[in-house]
Amino acid sequence: MRYLISRIWRAILRPAAFIGKDITQIRRQPQLIVALIVAPFLVLLLFGVGYEGDAAPVKTVLVIPPDSNLTTDRAAYEENFVRPLVLVGVTNDREAALDELAERDIHLVVALPANAFETISAGEEARIDVYYNELTPFQRNWLEFYTRVQTAEINELVQREVLEQGMSESRTNLEELNQYPGDVTAGLERLDTALEAGDREAAVGEARALREQTEQTRSSVVQFRRVLLASALSVGAAGAPESPPVQNLETLERHLSEINTGATNILTRLTSEDVGPQDIEGDVGFINDQLDGYSETAAQLPAIPVNVLVSPFVSSANNLAPTSPNFVEFYAPAVLALLIQHIAITLTALALVRERLNGTIELFRIAPVSAREVLTGKYLSYFVLGALLSAILALVILYGLDVPLLGEVWEFVLVIGLVLAASLGMGFLISAVVTSETQAVQLAMILLLASVFFSGFFLPLDNLNPGVQIVSYILPVTYGITGLQEVMLRGEAPPDWVLAGPAAIAIATTFLAAIAFSLQFRRR
Repeated sequence: MRYLISRIWRAILRPAAFIGKDITQIRRQPQLIVALIVAPFLVLLLFGVGYEGDAAPVKTVLVIPPDSNLTTDRAAYEENFVRPLVLVGVTNDREAALDELAERDIHLVVALPANAFETISAGEEARIDVYYNELTPFQRNWLEFYTRVQTAEINELVQREVLEQGMSESRTNLEELNQYPGDVTAGLERLDTALEAGDREAAVGEARALREQTEQTRSSVVQFRRVLLASALSVGAAGAPESPPVQNLETLERHLSEINTGATNILTRLTSEDVGPQDIEGDVGFINDQLDGYSETAAQLPAIPVNVLVSPFVSSANNLAPTSPNFVEFYAPAVLALLIQHIAITLTALALVRERLNGTIELFRIAPVSAREVLTGKYLSYFVLGALLSAILALVILYGLDVPLLGEVWEFVLVIGLVLAASLGMGFLISAVVTSETQAVQLAMILLLASVFFSGFFLPLDNLNPGVQIVSYILPVTYGITGLQEVMLRGEAPPDWVLAGPAAIAIATTFLAAIAFSLQFRRR
């Protein structure tokens, strides 16, 4: 029993001795602590203060074909350019605009096509040429996206103008439809006055004007109904022909047909026999009855603006996420995970190398301590140190940068602990296989570089090829970013794979590091 207690005591005491030793070494280097904690947060703070988030203005020049009747007045086009495109000039000289683009004085040139009407009337689409001078892939993609949006805006503008002209010419706007009964009533009064005065020619003219106006209004109602049905068809509406607006337009069409019949009867009588006001009283009364029904129905017509017919849909963005973080709040969990991994790997990658270079391993070889106890002691010491530094980093993020923590604290701590454990195992594996501090630093920097590109820090993992994503899932920071964002910004428990991944990395790397260090420990 005494021997068993002695073995247990030594198994605890010997590894624990390394905790004080390694922490003291780190504590004697305050500049290292500052570099590891303060400097990254100064960078993050500067990024948060300096990054505006909105897309930078894209200076755009519009080129109008020289043979076009369109104006070159910039004010006539400014409202039709969507942000971030900013119209800075309108010209007829395409080459001059391209020279400005080549000098990078502007960012975009939009050239309207020459002979656009001839191209469209031939059944072909007229091409708008867009030129830019950009090397950055992301900026190129955004510029091409902006140009598609701008082209859609121009197409919508043309459609609106065409429809407005068509509706104006065919008298399909609501005001004119509602004005029709008053115009007819006034015409009938003039007709009656002309008959009483014996001016048969004026009466015939009024009857013909009444019939022409009625026929024109009827055509307008028919066209209005077609536009409404086409709009319903374009948005996938079911039962549009039976809808109240369409039914009302059909009722108007019937009233106008009856009024047209009454006007034709009046005109026939006026041209075939000598009649007075009393002879057309029946037809006038019939027309007035139809006008009453027309007015009642017209009052129920929907006032649909042209821009609604051209653009029937408008988007309404609804974010179901529990919070809408700004850029600093969104990247803070990722920065925390990346710093924890980088600190743990950087410190531990040099741990065993430094002991070998200082000759301490030789002392351990002859001392009553095993390779397992050395590695366990160092692992515990750096875990305590990493946990302390992680706590400081977390407090600075939560209270210094006011980043929310919507989830449970223990889930937050669990994710950090697993990332720290996996990072320590990876660092010790590096330390066990390299032969110099230079190699250890190089490998640590390669892992940092890989973490920036492959962990989802800047680019979503879905954008990576599935074969390349293997690199992502051997990095502890990948799991840390996803887990911390879920816990901090969504208030949800981290997925199981986020917990299992770093745990598997920690076990595998620590086991391999123990094997490699044990072999070196025996040889020396």
